[in-house]
Amino acid sequence: MARNGTSRRPGWLAAVGPCVSAVCGHPGFIENSIFVSSVQAVAASAQLRAIRQAAYQDVRVFRGLEQVRRTTQDRRRMLETIADQLGDLELELSYSDEGSAGRMLQRLDPCRATPVEPRGRRDSALKGHNPTDQLSTARTGVAVPPEYVRRNRMRIGDLHLHPISDGTFIARPQYFGNHLAPQSRPELFSRHQAAWLPIGCFLVRASDRLVLIDAGLGPELRELPYGMHLVGGQLLTGLRALRVTTTDITDVICSHFHSDHVGWLFDLDANPIFPRATIWFGTADWPHFVTGTGDMLTHIREGLRTPAHAPRIRPIDHDTTIAPGITALPAPGHTPGHICIVISSGHQRALLLGDAITCPIQLDEPSWHSMADVDPALAGRTRQRLWRELEDERTTGAGAHFPELQFGRVLPGTARRWFT
Repeated sequence: MARNGTSRRPGWLAAVGPCVSAVCGHPGFIENSIFVSSVQAVAASAQLRAIRQAAYQDVRVFRGLEQVRRTTQDRRRMLETIADQLGDLELELSYSDEGSAGRMLQRLDPCRATPVEPRGRRDSALKGHNPTDQLSTARTGVAVPPEYVRRNRMRIGDLHLHPISDGTFIARPQYFGNHLAPQSRPELFSRHQAAWLPIGCFLVRASDRLVLIDAGLGPELRELPYGMHLVGGQLLTGLRALRVTTTDITDVICSHFHSDHVGWLFDLDANPIFPRATIWFGTADWPHFVTGTGDMLTHIREGLRTPAHAPRIRPIDHDTTIAPGITALPAPGHTPGHICIVISSGHQRALLLGDAITCPIQLDEPSWHSMADVDPALAGRTRQRLWRELEDERTTGAGAHFPELQFGRVLPGTARRWFT
């Protein structure tokens, strides 16, 4: 700004401007235009610098937030590790009969009001028998390191869930429909056009209850159509590896009464293999299998119908809480009384599907149904309902014949897919 109040302009503009204006016939036009453009350029440059500085500030803020997020994740992982270690120790102590074990856990976790009593001693006080009857066989029969128990389990909040396979289901594409070609879906039927699937059972420790979900095929070999087979007999070995004996089991939940889910309920003389266990199942399966024409081995049917066993036989026909964190839900179709079992603790939830969903591949092949479905249409509707439940990011699920008994969930969207 000049002293007389007029704007100061560059010397080259004062010299060139009048000449150009005279040629163009517009006095001062070019000079004024160039000056205005220069002022606008200066203003734009200032704005650009301000935007750049704001961007730098945003980057610094973002980096700070990212650091906070990483720190929070690190601390959360550390807390989860500590909680997992305490859970592992408590699990080991639940199999221990050393009197000092509970006091050691109390020192590690001061919030605990009383030391954890050894499992065998606590059970003996309640039921009046020697704890070594339960524990010594598990220790002396097979030397199992505690690491095995830790590796072969998953945690649902405060609950411990152990998948166990009783044997193998050798399945072929025709199991899902006799119209399917033997070459269908080679990624699943990868060995001689067959899939080697587990006969799954699950063990859940909930408070003072030890709950077995499904009882496998038992020591049997069964031939199925199209060259398929069921081979069982490994459940008790799996339990022994977890340091659990048949007398430890307090509850057996049968998702349904097909032979590969009830095989270890009774021996050939119809005596219970799990003598202390209450047996839970869907009410509608009783008239179909036990008093009806549904396929069931004679000794299993006789064991269920023996009057002396009646106090421990518990049919259910609605949502039923069986133990803390363990709930049975009706899921009919595969059989009339088929049920699914929900394991929940805190914000975590696991859905044990039985045979309501045979294999995750049915998510991509919705028309594939099990050849054993009693009501295929109802079974299809039940599957769709369960797929929707598995879209919940807090819920994982596994069926009795899922490959490797791997848990997973459904990633929602226009093209849903199974994620493990």
